[in-house]
Amino acid sequence: MPKLLIVEDHPMTAMITEEIFTSIIEPHDVCFVETMAQLLTTDTSDVDIVLSDLQIPDSSPEQVLDWVSSNLSHARRFFFTSIQDEVLVEKIRQSGAVYLSKSTRFKEIVSELQLYLKKDLIRTNANEVRGVYQSLIQVPGTAKPLTIKQARVMEHLSNGSSVKQIAKDLKVSPDTVKAHLHDAFLRLDVGNGKEAVSRFLEARRMAERLYGKEAVQRSMCDMT
Repeated sequence: MPKLLIVEDHPMTAMITEEIFTSIIEPHDVCFVETMAQLLTTDTSDVDIVLSDLQIPDSSPEQVLDWVSSNLSHARRFFFTSIQDEVLVEKIRQSGAVYLSKSTRFKEIVSELQLYLKKDLIRTNANEVRGVYQSLIQVPGTAKPLTIKQARVMEHLSNGSSVKQIAKDLKVSPDTVKAHLHDAFLRLDVGNGKEAVSRFLEARRMAERLYGKEAVQRSMCDMT
């Protein structure tokens, strides 16, 4: 499995960064590095993508940039940092890497990633173009979002409800619930309920970051 190397000394930022990237790109083994000393001893031969801050202990921003550029030239390189020095930013771009400011909005980060990766994995305008029967919840790389009915059934399933209870709550037959779950599993690209719930919650979090929680919730309720 390809490796994603995250160079970041703040654990919470590293976790959030991992979630953002792994929800957009294909599955990766993830390796975390917090200091320059750790970076110097890390095996980078199988690193496919590196996401690095420029401010880590034991080093200067310039040293981090130079080391990553020299030793990870074979990898796709992203520098996700709060530093906005124009000279340094230009040096990042000249090295063939992507500069992402930590103040950048999530939707813009997604657009930058997709542009660089040359993959249209996530529709960032789905809130404007969605059909009347579509929710905003879609797994990156899949052809279609969940329908409103599929999303509502999956929401109940994620809350631990049984097929019988979902049918009662939504005032439909158990067979109808099973049909929606079958189609939802196909759109989520999973084979069982446990995987479906995990993938659904990941896709929902992604949609909420892109469009906001209220918009996602409305998209699961509106019917015309």
